[in-house]
Amino acid sequence: MWEQTYKELTAEQYSITKEPGFIWSGDIYLASFLWINGIDTYLNGRGDLLIKFMSGITISKESGKEIAQAQVVRWLLEAAWYPTALLPSKNLIWRSIDSTSAKLSYTHQEIKIDAEFHFNSDGSINKVTTQRYMTTTAGPQPTDYTGYFSDYKNVNGMMIPHHGEVEWKLADQDFKYYVFDITDVEFDVFKQFDN
Repeated sequence: MWEQTYKELTAEQYSITKEPGFIWSGDIYLASFLWINGIDTYLNGRGDLLIKFMSGITISKESGKEIAQAQVVRWLLEAAWYPTALLPSKNLIWRSIDSTSAKLSYTHQEIKIDAEFHFNSDGSINKVTTQRYMTTTAGPQPTDYTGYFSDYKNVNGMMIPHHGEVEWKLADQDFKYYVFDITDVEFDVFKQFDN
C-alpha cells in the first residue's frame, strides 16, 4: 500500500446541461516555472483526454468509445452542480433502492450507464457509485468509480456541492485521485471558452 500525495491543480470547466458536454482545462504546477496542462472534453458524442507539458509538448492523447463512456460518466456525476440535468426523461430513469438511495439508468447515444446515488436526509447527493473506463497500461478497463459530494451552498437559488472527491475502487485498494473545492460557479454563461 502506498501513501497518496496530491499536487495542487487550478482548473476551469464549461458544461452543457441539456445533454452531455463539457470542456475542462487544468494546470498542475511541478515548480513555479514548470507545469502540466490537461484538457478533458466531451462534445458531439466524442470524448478526448489530452495532457501536455508546458502547454506545448503532448504527453498523452486519448479518444475512442471507452473514453467517450468515461467522459459521460464524469458529466453524469458532476450533474450534482447542475441538478436539473438529473430530471427524469426517456433517457434517464430513476428506480428507488431504499429511503436514502436510488439507481439511475442513463442512455446517451450508444452509451448506457447505471449508477447508484446516495442521498443525505435533506435530499442532497452525498455519494455516487458506478463503473467508468480507467486508462491502464493494458488499455481502458471498466473499473468501479465513486464520487463524494459535500459542503452544499446556495448559488442562484440552487443548492450545489462545493467539495468533492473521486476514487477508483482497485482490486487491492481504493485510490482517491482527485480532491477538489469549487471556488466560483456561474450559470447561463454565454461566452467563448478561453484556454
